[in-house]
Amino acid sequence: MRLIQLRREAQTLGWIHKLLFLVLLLVFMAVSHNVSQKAPACWAVPGALWVSAVMAQLFRPDKDFVFLHIRKPAQEIFLEYAAFSLPFILPILFSPNWYCFPVYFIGLWPISFLRKSFPSQARFVFLGRLFPPTAFEWISGFRQASPVFVIGYLTAIAFCWVKALPLFLLWLLNLLFVSFYQECEPLNLLRAFADTPEELLRKKLLLHGKILLWLNVPVLALQAVFHPVIGLAGIIFLLLQLITLAFTIFLKYATYRPNMVVKSNTLLISLSQMGVIFPFLLPLPLVMCFRYYKRAKLNLIHFLPA
Repeated sequence: MRLIQLRREAQTLGWIHKLLFLVLLLVFMAVSHNVSQKAPACWAVPGALWVSAVMAQLFRPDKDFVFLHIRKPAQEIFLEYAAFSLPFILPILFSPNWYCFPVYFIGLWPISFLRKSFPSQARFVFLGRLFPPTAFEWISGFRQASPVFVIGYLTAIAFCWVKALPLFLLWLLNLLFVSFYQECEPLNLLRAFADTPEELLRKKLLLHGKILLWLNVPVLALQAVFHPVIGLAGIIFLLLQLITLAFTIFLKYATYRPNMVVKSNTLLISLSQMGVIFPFLLPLPLVMCFRYYKRAKLNLIHFLPA
């Protein structure tokens, strides 16, 4: 089912975005092959993929439907995760540490039987007091993904003495943050926040940019204490994350429909976030910011007439 959804999303993209996604996939495969040449680093990719599969299984919303209505649900889930991870794990098969390949799939099989889910209601209820109602994306997102956030953030702080690792963990957490923007608020909340498209986008950028800085700066500051040379990299990292956040907000409102969840934006958001760590993709978030800012204003005119 996920593969069908991914195919539908891919059909909505232009050929430039498809080409960029293909190049990015090839880069990931090359990185995977390079990392797998020596132990224990060879376990990094299988470990990251395995943890990602566990988190996906724990938080996937269609789990009950799959187990109730599909004939062999565990097999279906296993094949789904195997298909998504195959491009990243396959290069390991052609390395000296090829045994990581079968071990990964053996470890993947038990995940497909997990029926445990984390309830999304009444988690982090204090967030409604910590964040203003206009930051409902963050409130809703934290309540749904609180275990991932807590584990990832505490790990980033605990390992600030390890060079560059907190940056990578923050990058993963920021990818989680921008995924919050798939949910569209009700029309009355939109109109309560601003009267014009320009005012809405400006306020969203300022408010949500402050939240992003509030979450990123402490970890980056601790990393700079242990590794001062990372300080400049941290500043560049923050700037790129703010650009990615801006694009995510513009993309959301370019496709805004009241009370809808816009899943079709996932691929473009992921590509923009990749631009933070891959130099050849650096211009992508900035270019898409200008493009989708105009689209967002045009779309919001229908809901916020001046």
